[in-house]
Amino acid sequence: MDDVACRFDYLKLVNGSRQQGVAVGLSPEGCASYRKYSASEKTSTPDVPAPTSDELDYALLKLARPIGREDEGGARGWIKLPEAEMPMKKGDPVIIVQHPDGSPMKLALDTDAIIAVNENGTRVRYATNTEAGSSGSPCFTLDWELIALHHFGDPAWVEPLYNQGVPAQLIRAAIVTDGQAELLGG
Repeated sequence: MDDVACRFDYLKLVNGSRQQGVAVGLSPEGCASYRKYSASEKTSTPDVPAPTSDELDYALLKLARPIGREDEGGARGWIKLPEAEMPMKKGDPVIIVQHPDGSPMKLALDTDAIIAVNENGTRVRYATNTEAGSSGSPCFTLDWELIALHHFGDPAWVEPLYNQGVPAQLIRAAIVTDGQAELLGG
């Protein structure tokens, strides 16, 4: 795992230069919790069958040092994963903080975004447009409350109708089930 690092504060500045940020390697434990994606999501019919509550497409990595506690003008902190289902109704806005294909951070915002939550509550679809390589990006409300982890775009990529994420409370529940709640910060 020595060849893996997570980069924080990688930004393109107003003058066009890039702030390279801080790279933090993984601890010897590496991946602390994960769930696979749904096999149907690799097909042209990603809803058949619907993803289960165990097909959440995430990985929780344990870093070599707790960068959330480091203090450079104030502790960085953590993004809180909600314990309860976040309200998401048709037309609600969604902000996505993305690093497409490893590029500097970009924001995607749509003020009429939420399309629907699937029948079993394992996926949320939204119109917020992301760039390729943005899987794993956090999806927020306008109040910066985490609602989902972006993971998928419409397989009809020529004329896509939606993007899709995994509700954040389901990811939190899986992490807690795996006995890794202490890694959620705060």
